[in-house]
Amino acid sequence: MVWNYEYYISLFLKIVMTGLAALLLVVSTASWRRLHNIKLALISVAFASFFIKGFVLVIDIFLGTNIIIQNNIVLIIDLVIIISLYFSAIKK
Repeated sequence: MVWNYEYYISLFLKIVMTGLAALLLVVSTASWRRLHNIKLALISVAFASFFIKGFVLVIDIFLGTNIIIQNNIVLIIDLVIIISLYFSAIKK
């Protein structure tokens, strides 16, 4: 049996990143609900975007399909993440 290490490494990293994004989403959302700070809401949006991105990519790997056009979808999600983090950084 031939092992495709690239596949397993990619799957592992995507699962880890999705789990971390979920954890950080829960923490930032709980902080936002407690403090009602707009910066925390924007950071929660960024982590939610990371979670959605990771979840979609993991599902795509498990299904073994190329339904997702990763270049365009990933770029759009990354743009939402960067804009959210930018506005949370500049917000007074």
